[in-house]
Parts: sequence; structure tokens; C-alpha cells
Amino acid sequence: MKSSWKKQRQTTKKRQIKWLRIKHRLIKRYAPNIEAFIKLFDDVRRAVSNISMAIGKAFINIGKSLRPSNATVLAIDVPPIGFGADIKCYVEDIPGGRS
Repeated sequence: MKSSWKKQRQTTKKRQIKWLRIKHRLIKRYAPNIEAFIKLFDDVRRAVSNISMAIGKAFINIGKSLRPSNATVLAIDVPPIGFGADIKCYVEDIPGGRS
């Protein structure tokens, strides 16, 4: 007849093995989906960054096309959109702007 500590140890091992099997089953089932999700998120982040840079460049082009009579501010601030950077278009960069 087994002593109680041996039974407890055996039960604990069985429980650990059971949870390991569940864990490995979950990893096997969902790990490829997690990798695909991370890749998709990176692609979306890259696309948002490209869009925000395009919007910033469009604002710079609009600022450069301003006439000197309309150029009353020292700088045109473009707020950062998504992961884009803060872009400033200075009046000095506009042809015919204040020097």
C-alpha cells in the first residue's frame, strides 16, 4: 500500500502533465495566428506612417504655394498624425516669402 505523500506526489505530477498538455495544445493551435496578427499589426502601422507622411508633404506643398500676401505666419504647423513626425513649413521656404 502506498503512503499518502506518494499519492499526493503522483496526483501533483498528473495535474502538472495535464496542464502542460493543455498549454502545448493551445500554443500549437494559436501560435501561428498570433504571429500572423503581429505581422498584420506591423503592416498596418507602416501604412499609417506612410499615409501621415503623405499628408504632411501635402501640407508643405500647400504652404509653399501660398502667395506672400497670404503668408502672415512665421510657420505652418502640421500636427503629427498616427506615427508620423511633426513637420513644419517655414515661410522662408516659400518662394517670395519673408526673409
